[in-house]
Order: sequence, then C-alpha cells, then structure tokens
Amino acid sequence: MLCQGQTHHIDITIADVSATYLWSSNNGFSSTSSIVNITNGIYAATVTNKDGCMATGTVTVSAVDETISADFLVSTHVFVGETIIVVDVSDPEPDAVIWEFSEGTTIVSQNSDYAELEFQDEGTYYVTMTATRGSCQEVLTKELIVQPRTDFGVEQGKQSSFIKEFKLYPNPSNGIFKIDIELEATATVSLKIITLSNVVTHAKVMSGEDNYTVDYNLNAAVGTYMVLLETPKGSSVRKIIIE
Repeated sequence: MLCQGQTHHIDITIADVSATYLWSSNNGFSSTSSIVNITNGIYAATVTNKDGCMATGTVTVSAVDETISADFLVSTHVFVGETIIVVDVSDPEPDAVIWEFSEGTTIVSQNSDYAELEFQDEGTYYVTMTATRGSCQEVLTKELIVQPRTDFGVEQGKQSSFIKEFKLYPNPSNGIFKIDIELEATATVSLKIITLSNVVTHAKVMSGEDNYTVDYNLNAAVGTYMVLLETPKGSSVRKIIIE
C-alpha cells in the first residue's frame, strides 16, 4: 500500500550473476533490472537463472489518500556529556512516532514528541525517527557528530533529576497558557519560545525560586512552537500548539 508521493523500492536480486529479470505491469511499466521503484499497479516479475530455471511472482500496490512527511530537529554537532534535544516537527502530525538511536546513546528521557540524549564518547551517531500516519509510514535518519569539550571543572547535573516538573497547559491553546516548573533546588532558569524555523519569539529569565508558575498570553501565529527550559543543571523542551 502506498501513501501520496511515495514509491516502493523492491529488490529481487539472486546470487546467480548470470540471472535475468523481467518486470511487467498493467500500468505499462517494464524493466529488466533486479531492483525497481514502483508506484500503484499490479506487477509481475520473472527471474531466470543460468540453467534456464524460472520463477515468477506478482505484487499489487495500491495508493491510499494519506499524506505523511517525517521530520525532526536536532543539533548536528554536540559535545560529550551535553544533553541535547530531538523534537518531532512532522507536518501533518503523525499518529505515532518511534525513535531509534545508535549504540552508545544515553536516553535521558523520551516520548513520541521528543527525546533528550547524552553521549559519553566522541564519534558519529545516528537518530532515526519512524513516523506513522494511518496506514502510511516514513523513516528519517540524521547524523550527529559528538566532539570533546573543554573541562572547566564544573559538574553537570542530570536534567532528569534536577527538573522535577515542566508542564504546559492547556495544550493546544489559543495563546493563553501556563507553565509550571519544579526544580530540585533554587536556581535561575531561562524560558524561550522558539518557532520551528529556530527563531526565538519570546524569552525570559527568572531566579530565586525552586518553583515557578508563568502565565503567557501570546499574540502568535497558529502553529507549533517549542518551549525550551534551561537551568544550570540541564535543559528540557516541550511542544505548544497554538490554534
């Protein structure tokens, strides 16, 4: 089954280098390649090996009226020990998202909207997102380069223990919403509201408390925004939808 704008990649290559291949279809498609990209239709394939033995098979591909476009935001260059944030920004919003990470990735927290990651060793890592919408599925992988950072002798705390609560409500909203923050200890915090094109539209810094409640009344365009909370011992992100 196909989704709008997608094709199927099919490989029927066998070990016999002398084998021949023949594709035909009710939509006029034909090919003598073992690897084809096909859209909707009924396809027949015949494989003949060097001894003249033949095998045939058919496949039916049908299109569904569904649109999917997987996408996520992530820094491409990060530092060892730094907490980074991966945020789903697919449009339209998927029904489900599954994250996959290279071996050696430390998952601080994750859900279907975002993931917070750390890397203890330098190197090249990969983040893969599988987005599902209806019967359609799309997979997207991005590369991260992790580099060593200068050690200033300051211990970096874990976000998962220091930030005890970071809640936005109501969500979606019409631009009027609250944010509740609960920290493990008194600390200065920064809140930023960021568009999906990485433009900071609102920013504020607060200090002297371990609990903050912030009221927002935004005159913002309809869409999805990121809310980034930064503390001396970690950061966290949430999505807010303005309707």
